Amino acid sequence: MDNNNNKVLFFTNTPPEYRIPLYQILTSLYPITFIFTELDLAKKIYKCDLDNDKMKKIRYHELQKKGGIFKDIRNIILEDGVKCVVIPPLDSLRESIYAYWIFSWAKWTGKKTIYFWGKWESSSKMQPITKWLKNMLQRVVARPIIKKSDYTLGYGVKACEYLVKNGAKKDKCEKVFYSSMSPKCEQTNWKKKYNIPEEKKCVLYFGRVIEKKGLRYLIEAFNELDEKVKSQLWLVIVGDGPDKKQLEDYSKELGLKNITWVGYIHPNIRYNYFSQCEIFVLPTYYYKGSVEAWGMTMNEAMQCGEILIATEAVGSAYELINKKNGYIVKAGDSHSLSRALEDALTKKNRDDVKQENDRLLGIYNYQNSANKFMTIFEKCIGGGEKHE
Repeated sequence: MDNNNNKVLFFTNTPPEYRIPLYQILTSLYPITFIFTELDLAKKIYKCDLDNDKMKKIRYHELQKKGGIFKDIRNIILEDGVKCVVIPPLDSLRESIYAYWIFSWAKWTGKKTIYFWGKWESSSKMQPITKWLKNMLQRVVARPIIKKSDYTLGYGVKACEYLVKNGAKKDKCEKVFYSSMSPKCEQTNWKKKYNIPEEKKCVLYFGRVIEKKGLRYLIEAFNELDEKVKSQLWLVIVGDGPDKKQLEDYSKELGLKNITWVGYIHPNIRYNYFSQCEIFVLPTYYYKGSVEAWGMTMNEAMQCGEILIATEAVGSAYELINKKNGYIVKAGDSHSLSRALEDALTKKNRDDVKQENDRLLGIYNYQNSANKFMTIFEKCIGGGEKHE
């Protein structure tokens, strides 16, 4: 690696598509190198290859598993010029082992450390015993790193609350304006393709079709709407997953007519769908005690001026939704979700919503997120210009 560009080593498992623009900005503005522990994971999760042209704009190193990943980690940290190391999240047993190895070598060699995590938990009463035990074990494993890191960074307020509760220094724990934006793409009239009448206002869900996302509650909420309200709306489900067929059958059993199941689309054209819908819903519930750490699709719906509806189980809801642009509803409650859908149609002014979303977009964007990271790097290292 180039010793002039590794002042900060940022360890993480893989570059998801929505983080690539952030990594590109940081690469262009700061002497940082991203170290990926499992580069191919992004392809497994998002079902598409990494864009090589985009990756060329990121300064990164893929850990060499064949030659010994632990040796590779040690050698990278020992290179000249390294001042600060960002520790990867402890989201699995393997990642926890990597994190402790990275953290130990960073501390042993006198490097500053930053721990970056989006973790937060539902209340204990929402957690079955297996989830409660898993969360407890995760806290026990994570606390030494959280406590001994020079700085901790959270996706948002919920993650920061969790970090402080588990030993982070309150004055050295900050949120990073977690962001995602859909890349602009060629616009196509997909409503015409799916025979959706132009006058209908579209309610969008975009994401994986799995139990945790609470789509059953969204379908039930839509079905509960007053017929006059329902006749003005059209539910659009974009995404694929193991529950898709079952939920399609369920919507047919309920007799829902104004619903379209789009299925999987390539992430590069998602702006086309966000930009042509009026209301966005993320109905995640506390499935087996879990939560939505953030919910990047909320940022992308906000980008397109949509009315936002999310449950209390969604981390980004606490920062991106207010009375001006949407509704936070009780998780796993189709009745409160149905009321929010009706209010979104009848009580929200789209111009006011767009104005508020634009204001929030001025805060939660890639540049602000990059600036926050660079400011923390400089504070942590102890010198240099602050990037506010």
